[in-house]
Order: sequence, then C-alpha cells, then structure tokens
Amino acid sequence: MKYSLDNFIVYDGNNLAYLACLSVIKQRGKFNPLFIYGKSGLGKTHLLRGLYDKVREKAIFWDILNLKDILKKSASLSFENIEWIFIDNFQYISQFSSEDSLNFFKIVENALLMDIQIVIASSKKVEEIFSSEDSFLYHLRRGLIVEISPPQEKEVFKKFLMDKVKEVGVELDKEEVENILSKEYQNFFEFEGEINRLFIKKIAKKIKEGKLDLRSLKEEKPSFFEDVLSELEKVLENIVPKELEKEKKIETFKEKIFVWKMKGFNTEKLEQLLKEEKDLHFIEEEFDRYYEKVKKLIELQKEYGKLGVNDPEIEKMLFDPDKVEEIEEIIKSYMIEKVIWDKSAIKARECFEEMLQSSEKHKILYIYSEGRNGKTTLLILFLRILREKGFKVLFYSGHSFVSQYYSHWQEMEQRFRNVDFLIIDDFHLLCVSEDAQELLLKLFLYFRNLRFILSANSPPEGISGISPEILEELRKSYKVKLTLPDVETREKVVRKYLGDKIDEEEVFKIITYEWKDKAEFLEAVETMKNKKIDFDEYLKNKKQKVVAEEGIGYFIKDFYFLDDLIWEEL
Repeated sequence: MKYSLDNFIVYDGNNLAYLACLSVIKQRGKFNPLFIYGKSGLGKTHLLRGLYDKVREKAIFWDILNLKDILKKSASLSFENIEWIFIDNFQYISQFSSEDSLNFFKIVENALLMDIQIVIASSKKVEEIFSSEDSFLYHLRRGLIVEISPPQEKEVFKKFLMDKVKEVGVELDKEEVENILSKEYQNFFEFEGEINRLFIKKIAKKIKEGKLDLRSLKEEKPSFFEDVLSELEKVLENIVPKELEKEKKIETFKEKIFVWKMKGFNTEKLEQLLKEEKDLHFIEEEFDRYYEKVKKLIELQKEYGKLGVNDPEIEKMLFDPDKVEEIEEIIKSYMIEKVIWDKSAIKARECFEEMLQSSEKHKILYIYSEGRNGKTTLLILFLRILREKGFKVLFYSGHSFVSQYYSHWQEMEQRFRNVDFLIIDDFHLLCVSEDAQELLLKLFLYFRNLRFILSANSPPEGISGISPEILEELRKSYKVKLTLPDVETREKVVRKYLGDKIDEEEVFKIITYEWKDKAEFLEAVETMKNKKIDFDEYLKNKKQKVVAEEGIGYFIKDFYFLDDLIWEEL
C-alpha cells in the first residue's frame, strides 16, 4: 500500500497529528519543528511519507539509521531550494557518537534558521531522548510535540481491513471478518500480519484448485505479492514453479548488486555473471563468496581509517573484493614501523607485556589521553600482536559496543565466552548506556580468563555517566596516560624525518613549540616535509586554515626511529 495522506486512517488517537500535518501543508512553518511520537506500528512513517509525497519536489527525507550518509551528503548539499526536511526513526539518534549527533543537530538548527519546515517521527518521547539541559530540546518545544496513541475503536481496524481487501481483491465472508476483528492488536503491524496470513491461505487454496494463476497475481498486485511471497511459497510448497523461484532470486541478486554498487564496491564480475545466465546454484555460491569478501573489506576499511593514512590507491582497493589479501598485507606493513615510542607509549607497552605474562595480577589496561596522542594507534598495534600470537580478540569502539548491544543483546554475552582479549576504543562513549555498562561489569567480574584493553579521553574518574561499579574495577587496572612526546623524542623525529642538515634554530623552534598533542606535532612535520616549507611558513598557513585535514598525523609514511626506540620483539 502506497503511503498517502488520502489512505491514512484517522481516529481519535492520531487525529491531532493528522490535523497538524494538514496545518503545516496549508501554512508551512506554523509548527516548526513538528515532532510526532508514538509506539511502533501506529502509522508515524505512513504520515511522514504521505506528507512528504505532497511536497517531495522541495523536500528531503532522512532516516536517522543512515546518519553517517546524511552527514556526508549534507556537507555538499545546498539547502537553497529546500523547504521541507522529514526525519524518521529519530529515537536512534542516541546510538550515534556525540560528535555525529552534534553535527546533525547543527544541520537541523541551521535549517530552522532558514525557515525550512522540519517534521520528525520518533518511537520515543523527547524526554526519553534528551536531558533537560540539551539545547535541541528548546527548539522542539518551540514547535509542536504531538503523540499518536493506539486505536481503541474496532471500527478503525475494520476500516483498515476493508481497505486491504479492496487493495488485494480477496473476498472475505462475514465469519472471517468477525473472527479477525474479535482479536486484540497492539498496533497495525500485528493486524496487517494477521490479515496477510488469512489472504495467503485463501490465495493458496485458489491456486491449488486452478482458479488463480500465481504469475497474474504477481503482475496485478506487485506490492502485495512481494510482501507475502515467502510465506505463500511455504504454503504452496511444490506448486510454485521452479522458474519462478529462480526469477525471484535473480531479482534479489540484482537488488544486492545495486546496494553494493551504490556503496562504491566493484560489482563488475557479479553483473557479468547474471548476464551469462549461469546455473542458479553456481550464482548463489559466487554471491556468498562476494558477500564474505565485502564483510572483510568493511573491517579493513575501519582499520585503514584508524591508521590516518591518506593514499588514494589504497582507498580504491578498499572497495574491490579481489584485493582483500593485498590490502591486509599493506595495512600490516603500516603498523609496527609507525608508532612513536616516547616514554608514555613505552609505559603502555610494558603494561601490555605484563598482561601477556599473567592475567591474574591485572586484567585491565586503561590508556587515556586528553588529546590525539596515539591511543587508537596503540590499540590497533596491540590487536595485531595478539592475533599473531594466536589469541582470540574482539575490537569495538565504545559507540559500536553500545550499538551491537542494542541490536544483538541476546547474543552479546555468548560472543565473549571463547575470547581472550576485549579491546574497546573510545571507552567513554560506552558509558552513555547503563545497559552496556551492566554487561561490561558482568564481563569484568565473571569472565575470569578475559582481559581488557580500553582507551578513553580522560581518567576513569572524569568520564560522565560511568557507574560506581565500573569505576571501582578500573581503579584496580593498569592506567597509562599518553602525552605529547618529550623534547628529546621530538628532536629525533624532526631530524630523522626532515633530515640531519636542518638548521639548528629551526629544530629548536619546532621542538619547543607548544603543541596541543602528538597528532598536531606529526601533522606539522609531515606538512613541512611534503610542502617543502619551513616552520614559520607552516604557522602562517595554519593561521590561514590551509593546513592539511585534521587527523593526518597519527603515522608518518616510511618513518623509522633509531634502534633504541624500536620494539625489538616486533
């Protein structure tokens, strides 16, 4: 059923939301933003899509689940001709990093300043998403916040049923109608599922009796056919022709190719495979192999992103499934030779070595830094060392740990039973979730053989939202603060990378400058090397904001330290 305001069923529980939508159509900006909330399956998306359909030429529709893509596209998007922005699944905004959420709120706030009408749908109340101090809550309360509640009247469900009967063209007798309306339903999703199961039985019976052709049903009622095909096939068993099964699977394969292609992956081989009309079993095997390679590429993309390397050739390879093994070797080669072993990093290394020797004394290594001083770099290096030594390791960011918990909470605990090490980068982001902290505490207390390596932007006591129980466990851990390399180490970096013939005065300026953190220092050295400029010119460029993008300098390409700084074991 196409989402439309014309086929939206209005009842007491959604009447106010429906009238508000009609009102903003007549007078855009009257309620801005318009925030609609209610439990799943009550028609929020239907209402948003129906409203969007009325104004789509000057509108954008965003699903918060695709927040990364939204932020990426918004950077180059002109809002000059946009009058409407629709935002669905807003309740998931809390699952993303604070940085991504803040950037998104800035986009919405700017849109409001440009008099763009914002319409939001959420399965949670604003109070369940924001604290009372959040500034974005102010914007929401300036507009209109309206709830959709479940229908209480049987006539609402009857109207929905009759519309569905008309759409599909399946007749129901009086007893069938009364039976389906006699049950209790929490939302329209449940009700529609019950209707579809009844339709499937009736359609299957007609097909078996030869009174209905499945192909004609597919052509006449494509949307309904797609919704119920899998269940219909189970009922029909061997009646569904083999060629129809292949046709359905080929269409599925084409959809997968489209999605992978849109995400930038090289799909030429798969496209050629479908053109050659190979055996279905062979095609399925090739798609399975391709899918496994894509999953591996996504992991490698995350590892590469954390390296801070900027190489267009490698980035192109990261979307080619045939290059997986080659990329693995390239990333591995970047690792060991690019860590700056200053005093704080050496201390972290020593604690790590002690953990490898014994899991009893300390089972948690907590690495923190207030700036970009190489936390993630060390964690990725430790990850590779552990895997090379045969340990089973899981690596999460704090944000991904929370997301995985809410997506797969039933499997999460089981996932750690055969793991030796759990590494969590940006641990402070995990502390936004009490549930995720509760799981982590259970791992601390009851998984005796599991050891932990965590990184964060502050000592444990400085993390907002951290539970007292987690804090108590972290007090027993190894704790290492990563800092800006000392002057002696900075001098070795400068001379090794910029050359021994560099002017002494220039060296002194660079190593005594008040750098914010290690990344800024390395970024400066790399920029001076690549652009062949002196330190004064670098500072001038920096003030003019033409220095290379933030984050480049976690590593320096082809950089090796003096022997006494290299970790011999590696």
